[in-house]
Amino acid sequence: MKRYFTFGLLALVWSQTSFGQLSGYRPSISKEFRKDETTKSPGFEILNRSIQNHAIANSLASNAGEINRTVESLMESLFYSIMDQSQSINISDSFTGKASYEREVQSTGIGTYVVFDRFRIGPEILKDLGKLRGLPLTFRNQNKLFLTNVSYRSDAQRKASGQQRSGWREFANNWFGTLPFLTRILPPSFNPEELYDPISYLKTPFLFPKNSEQALQMPLGTVRSYGLSGSAGPSIDLAGKPFKNAQEALSLGDLQLNIPFGGFLEGEHQISVLHTRNNEVWLAVSEIRQIGGIFNFTLGKRYEIFQHLVKWWTGSIATIAPIDFELERSKILQKDELFTFDLSKKDARMALDKALNGDLALAKSTSAHPAQAEESGVHFQFRRLSDRSEDSSRHARSLFVMQSQRRDRVNDGENTIIDDKGELVTLEAEHAVQDRDWNVLTGAETVDVNFRFGIPVLKKVQNKETFYKQIDLDEPNYLIANLRIIDRFHDTQNYERSIDMLRNFSHLPLEQAPKIPRYAKDMELRFLREQAFQNPTDTAFEKDVPPTHLGRFEAFAHVYINQDTLKNIGRIDPSAFWQAYAHSFGLDEKYWTKETEFKGASYYFNWLGSYALMPLKLVNMQPGYSDYVYEGQKILDALVTIARATEPLEIIKAYRQLMDTNHPAELLNTISELSPVEIPSVLGFTVSPDNNKTDSPDVKAAKKVFGKLNNRKIQSRIALPTLKRNQSVEEKLAAFTPGGYVDETNSPQLRQITLSVKQRPPDPTPRLVASVEVNGNEEHRDYLQGYIRVEENGPLSLGRFVLSEEVKNLIFVRRTTEDKEPRQVYEIELNGQSGLMKSDFFDAALRDKGAFDMYLSVSNEEDNWSQEQKLSFDIQNGLLREF
Repeated sequence: MKRYFTFGLLALVWSQTSFGQLSGYRPSISKEFRKDETTKSPGFEILNRSIQNHAIANSLASNAGEINRTVESLMESLFYSIMDQSQSINISDSFTGKASYEREVQSTGIGTYVVFDRFRIGPEILKDLGKLRGLPLTFRNQNKLFLTNVSYRSDAQRKASGQQRSGWREFANNWFGTLPFLTRILPPSFNPEELYDPISYLKTPFLFPKNSEQALQMPLGTVRSYGLSGSAGPSIDLAGKPFKNAQEALSLGDLQLNIPFGGFLEGEHQISVLHTRNNEVWLAVSEIRQIGGIFNFTLGKRYEIFQHLVKWWTGSIATIAPIDFELERSKILQKDELFTFDLSKKDARMALDKALNGDLALAKSTSAHPAQAEESGVHFQFRRLSDRSEDSSRHARSLFVMQSQRRDRVNDGENTIIDDKGELVTLEAEHAVQDRDWNVLTGAETVDVNFRFGIPVLKKVQNKETFYKQIDLDEPNYLIANLRIIDRFHDTQNYERSIDMLRNFSHLPLEQAPKIPRYAKDMELRFLREQAFQNPTDTAFEKDVPPTHLGRFEAFAHVYINQDTLKNIGRIDPSAFWQAYAHSFGLDEKYWTKETEFKGASYYFNWLGSYALMPLKLVNMQPGYSDYVYEGQKILDALVTIARATEPLEIIKAYRQLMDTNHPAELLNTISELSPVEIPSVLGFTVSPDNNKTDSPDVKAAKKVFGKLNNRKIQSRIALPTLKRNQSVEEKLAAFTPGGYVDETNSPQLRQITLSVKQRPPDPTPRLVASVEVNGNEEHRDYLQGYIRVEENGPLSLGRFVLSEEVKNLIFVRRTTEDKEPRQVYEIELNGQSGLMKSDFFDAALRDKGAFDMYLSVSNEEDNWSQEQKLSFDIQNGLLREF
């Protein structure tokens, strides 16, 4: 009996001490982070110029001022609009003075944001010219002084700056506690960066640096600009009686219909300054002249809502606009100049002081020769003169709680670059597309595609006629294609679509990208079990199994296609092209090869379908592959021209025709299929799984596999080509666009976080200690700051339940080497006297239990923070478990 009692006692002790270990709980947990292998990607954003949107100006000129922001979402209407304010003074019936503040926030996909603040002030003339055949004709002229501030903002940077400010200032930046409250209770589509720091926002007109000293005080990556813009043009509203009758016949009489058509002449002069490194500042000067025409078709209405919810609140505006279509054609003349200043040198400081006030004479004279530039610290980078023709369009629909928008821009023309190597003339073509889908629950998903190609030429003008001759270079020309996908709330269905698009776009097999089941098997069985016990006649509780939510996702791809490769493809038999083209679309290759060769019934039916379904584009609905034949024939004709043409103008027009496609991934996949050689390409991922304590085992497994993609780069076996002179110019100018700046400084990278429960004698209270391994900080190893944010991890993923947020100095412990990579190890206590200021929740969890999400970022400089990394963990009985 004694023997059985002893055995039972030992078993009991073993079970108590080992239960946590067996169920995944242990004294310490670690998470390794992949080294950032992703390459820098160029700025894809369609330029956010200060000139007012043509469609808005055109609509107002046609007395359609109510429907001027169909991209306004519920969040913008209820909350963000407080930052977009305008005031006007009516001087006469047609003359008005206006001033306005605006803020736009763009996600970078890696947890940071680009905040674009703009202030404009100036007069505006809106004159009624009477009627033309019964239709209202108006004239509009506006001139604006504008100032902008483009800054990068992360949670770490925001908190670090806030801790350096006074308490009342940070309290005001958070709208006296309102902003953290809204962040907790609103869906993930709410972005607090839209409202943060209203004081700096109001200071936008006064932020442009007046001298070199103030320029150096700008945060790294910040772009500040000022300038003048003006526009003028007539407009006529074509929404006459026939359209009104059709609107009534379709029972849409409650909505407002406007069809303005008009011309415009615009001009802009702008000076921009960018702080790139500690003592380096870039200054760009640009001038733009644009003339063209625009057509706009808008059907929608703005409804006043919530007027009586709160007495002091006037309510909000809900925009319902099922149709918002804009088409523009214009001629653009543009001049850009770029100078860099090494402000450790006196001459550079003097030259920048004058340049910031519009006087470039000293900057030009001190950078005229290489020896002068080296001595003065002022370097003339380039001057670019651009003359191009451009077509652009916008298709959008807005239903207040969800919206969809596509912006499309295609152009071709002549660029002249003057730099230290002399003068270079190129003929260039470009196509840029941005698709953006937004809903109130998960926010925005954006897909950006960009094509660009240039031919260096010799230019000769004779008898006012221009002739071009292509220059034969040692290195070939490349058609460059870029893709970027950003989605902060990616699910498995989105993931499948994104991987398919990336695979077609790059023609890489992407074996490193794991297959993730669309539905978690255990969740699917649970849904089926729940519905099996429901009343079959009760449809109130019927629900489909949702795709598994994964987390934040960003991916980019760059493809480089040799001009000779495209020439070879243009010489092949058309049937081979149609076979590869059908394969890229997943269609029957033999059938469509035969149909396109003999022009069968299906060929003409699909051709007509591309025109019949065009009205769907008015509401930004993509009609699938209905334009398969139309697009394929256009691409084939362009390839044949590229192969046979010798005149540079004819070649560049063919490239414009080739890249102007609704199916870029399928186009590139077809070219790669037909290419006799491998096409250089590279793509990269940045992901962050959204782990939750309530995740089922299959959901956890899916998120774990998804997380392995973070910071992974995949490249073709063939080397990527180097940038040409004209491409280098584009890259440098992209740094001045929102989201285009790339930080090239060597910031420390987080490689591993180890979380441990320890005791510090003689204090018996358990301590939660974080050990942080970084690389890239050897030079500053004795100094490293850590941004730590702890959020509650629970079953309701509605808002951000921030428990503690702080920037603290990390304590250097030792150096180590992992896989021949030198690392620096730091420690920080998360609770106790040396821990976070708010850490009582950790004390309570160590006594009982709790689940948390911890976010960490590190920096060795004020503005230079690493990518934010996340560790989700559970505490129970003083032990830890990662999930």
